[in-house]
Amino acid sequence: MSDIKTKFRLRRDIFLPWEMFESKAFSKLSASQIRTLIRFLQKREWITEGTGKKKRRIFINNGVPFTYSEAHEVLGIGDTQFSTNIRKLMEVGFIDLEHQGGVYLRDFSRFTLSDRWRKYGTPEFEAITKEKVSKKGFDIRSNMKASGKNTQKKQGPSLHKSEVIETNTSSQK
Repeated sequence: MSDIKTKFRLRRDIFLPWEMFESKAFSKLSASQIRTLIRFLQKREWITEGTGKKKRRIFINNGVPFTYSEAHEVLGIGDTQFSTNIRKLMEVGFIDLEHQGGVYLRDFSRFTLSDRWRKYGTPEFEAITKEKVSKKGFDIRSNMKASGKNTQKKQGPSLHKSEVIETNTSSQK
């Protein structure tokens, strides 16, 4: 029996196409990023069409929510690692951002699975990055400005001067 909470348990098969497994984009992923991708593949929905040997699955590519709490419970990874995984999956073309959430409570980011990975490493590949989002007034620069600290980096001499102490290592008799 798995330790996954009932809230996050999905009793679905995972379909990983061989083209995806052998792609350049897939080879760039870490183990944690592969596990995150597999969870995305498990979360997608499909319908079955046809009967017998003509039976096939048609995947519905609608927005898939994937929360930090789900990543923690199911994959056992922290917030920073999950954020890194999402950025990498977007960078190599496995997922796209449908809706940016995360600023307000109960507003989850939703992702769609993408086929951009097929062109990864070619000139036709479109790189997409996920921007960091923070509530206005809760970013580092706003906090520094509110506290009266200088937000500009100083390009001058270092704050601490090092002293060199010369010692005479030769002993005189």
